[in-house]
Amino acid sequence: MDRLFLIGLGNPEKLYFETRHNVGWMFIDFVSKEKNISLRAGRGDYLIGEGEGLYLIKPLTYMNLSGIAVRQVVERYDIDDLRELVVVHDDADMDFGKLRLRLKGGSGGHRGIESVIYHLMTEEFPRLKIGIGRAEGLDLRDYVLSPFSEEEKETLPSIFGKALKGMLIFKEKGPEAAINFVNSDI
Repeated sequence: MDRLFLIGLGNPEKLYFETRHNVGWMFIDFVSKEKNISLRAGRGDYLIGEGEGLYLIKPLTYMNLSGIAVRQVVERYDIDDLRELVVVHDDADMDFGKLRLRLKGGSGGHRGIESVIYHLMTEEFPRLKIGIGRAEGLDLRDYVLSPFSEEEKETLPSIFGKALKGMLIFKEKGPEAAINFVNSDI
């Protein structure tokens, strides 16, 4: 595939930057550094950077309005085949650090994904889920808006490294090869 759009979901306010809910944004920042791709204002509610056919996008809308920015990107870049984009987001139903690549599906209660489904009018778009786990006895909303522990922060680069490798496989060899790599427990 000639191009791949990675769209990391998150919340734009500084107080949310290093929270579990912003792991999609954190992944985009990681890829930006690894691939030396700087982000700039896009023509809409998002930041964008491009290098080697890899487009990095951070919506500037709040999580539950993410679909607005995703729709703007789809329209601006004439994305007819939604397999050219991968929405990256947190998943509290998966253990911390677990990765799952899916080509379609429901929202699983994730408000950002609900918004993307609503604005694209389809559930048929790839998404990369990054597991953040859950905390016993803590309200889910409070948990997802809490920062990662120091131990988790130290582990994130290796998790993001595997996710990036999976996205490069997606771009070079296609979705099935990427699914086999990302969804394996290596």
